[in-house]
Amino acid sequence: MSELWHIQTLVFLILMLQFTAVSTKFSFITVRDGDDVTLSCQNEVNDHDKCSLTHWFFRGSRDSPVIDLVKSGQMDQTQLPRSRSDRLSVTEKCSLFIKSVTQEDVGQFFCRQRGRDSGFDLTVVALTEQKMDHGVTLSCVVQRTGKCEHTVKWLFKYQEVEGEHREFKTSETSQTPCFASVSVEESHYIYSSRFTAFQCEVTDPDGNKQKFSFRQSGGFEVDSKTTASPTTTKMYDAGNQKGWWRIIIVSVASTTLIVIVVVVNVWTRTKGNKRVRDENTLHDEDEDEGAVNYENVGVSSASV
Repeated sequence: MSELWHIQTLVFLILMLQFTAVSTKFSFITVRDGDDVTLSCQNEVNDHDKCSLTHWFFRGSRDSPVIDLVKSGQMDQTQLPRSRSDRLSVTEKCSLFIKSVTQEDVGQFFCRQRGRDSGFDLTVVALTEQKMDHGVTLSCVVQRTGKCEHTVKWLFKYQEVEGEHREFKTSETSQTPCFASVSVEESHYIYSSRFTAFQCEVTDPDGNKQKFSFRQSGGFEVDSKTTASPTTTKMYDAGNQKGWWRIIIVSVASTTLIVIVVVVNVWTRTKGNKRVRDENTLHDEDEDEGAVNYENVGVSSASV
């Protein structure tokens, strides 16, 4: 009976963990290095006093511990270095505001609010240029944790750069997951127009595309029909984002596998303990029978 109760309890735990995983929504977010970003929970709160029901967590990688960023609507300044915690704040709607995003912000952000969880998988894009002996190499790097599923490529006047280009000569073109570079001659007029002619196109696992361009003040801007400011602030709502089912399925599968292993382990131990108890009981009964026989023999000898 005890064995059955343990199994029923663990099966119930599986269902509860699956429900928790399904209720957590993850969105792929791609942000440029140096930009500001606002992450909003699925249920926005207009009254800051009600942020006491809001909690924010961060995990840099799957092997890293989960860090408390916001507890009951208040920033936890003890979990992060000062250089990073000073860039984080909670808005009036209980959203998490990150100022001047850097590589150390790459990872997963979780929001827990009124029993519901939502999350963001934050990726940071950086553009650099390096002068070489015979030209300049332009590089576009996607910084993220875990396996890279993004694709990166360079565009020249909105056309993909592949090998030799008809309008200019490229000494080298390289494209790999999360990285792409192109080399041009520094003396060529194209190099001077790199701020408007070249764009780095980043595609996330859900097929969402973003274009980033160099800017004369350093860094790059998100391609837009309107004139962008030197520092862009982007807002993301967990309720309007796609791409979280893949992570949910993996989480549910992993959780289920772990709990199944625990169930089997508990069942095996319980069965083993029961077998040992049965054997001990049988052994005790044999000893009792031996003692009775010995007593009977002793009585017979005394009678003689």
